Order: sequence, then C-alpha cells, then structure tokens
Amino acid sequence: MKISNFNYIMKGITLTLCGLLIAFFPGVISWIFYIIGGIIIAASIISFLASLGDDTGFMFVSAIIGVAAGLFIIYLPRIIMVNIPVIAGIIFAIMGIMRLIDGFSNKTLPDKKTQNFVFAVLLIVLALFCIFNPFKVSTFIRIVIGVIMLGMAAFNFYVAYAIKQRNDNSRPDIIDVSGTT
Repeated sequence: MKISNFNYIMKGITLTLCGLLIAFFPGVISWIFYIIGGIIIAASIISFLASLGDDTGFMFVSAIIGVAAGLFIIYLPRIIMVNIPVIAGIIFAIMGIMRLIDGFSNKTLPDKKTQNFVFAVLLIVLALFCIFNPFKVSTFIRIVIGVIMLGMAAFNFYVAYAIKQRNDNSRPDIIDVSGTT
C-alpha cells in the first residue's frame, strides 16, 4: 500500500520558511504584524465612516474597539520582545529563591543541599540576565526557536524521503481471487 508524503513535504516547506523568518529575518515578522494591524485599523475606520450615512446605526464603539485591537497588534512584537524575558526572569528568580530556601531547610539531605544551592544560584543568575538584558534574551530565544523549526523541517523532509523510498520498493496490493494455484 502506498502512503502519501505530501503532508510531510508541505510541513517541511512551511517549517523551513517559518524557521528562516523567525531565526534570521525578524523584521519581516514585525512588518507582518504592522500590516495586519494597519489593515484592522483601516477597516475599522472605513466601516465607521460607512455607518455615518447609514440608518442602521452608529458604529463608533465598534470602530474604537477595532482601532484598539489594531494598535495592540502593531505593538505586539515590542511587547513580546521586552515583557516575555522579564516575566521569565521573574519566574526564574522565584524558582531560584524557592530552591535556595529548600536547600537551607533542615529536611534536606547534605548532598542535596549543595545541589539545591548551586541550582538556585544558577536560576537567580539566569533570572537577573533575563530581567536586565531582555533584548538579548529575546533574540537568543527567537534564534533557538527558528533553528528548532529548521530541524523539524529537516525531519519532515526525511520522513517524506523515507515514505518515497518505501513506496518505490513496495509491491502492489494484488489479491488473487481466481482460486487457482
């Protein structure tokens, strides 16, 4: 039986494009958000202006909500770039402090105290780096995500190749129903 490898090829192409855009061309992603936000703002304003001469109602609230949503989408890349690393830093700091408190408790075994202390210090250093260098952290995370997507694309292309090899080497599914041997 032949298996279709079309889905794996399409996933591979999509992951390759997204991985390249995310890892190496972040400006394109920002421009996509700007364009989408601008389209939403323009559509909201046009629908508001069109409703002024119409007897169906005044769409002022709808237009304001549309403009606000468009502005939010336009500022979304900047919000993600700064706030996500800061939030991650705060979470790492809390985890590090909890690990530090757990390491100094009397219930912890002596070998585990050292491990907890070292791990807590590493988490707190990572937290400080995330909080005070959010742009470097977001760039690093973006590149890592893009490279992971490229790896997933390579895997999907390999699966498509393996399916093609299997299909090329398979015999057709013919069942002899004549009753003779």
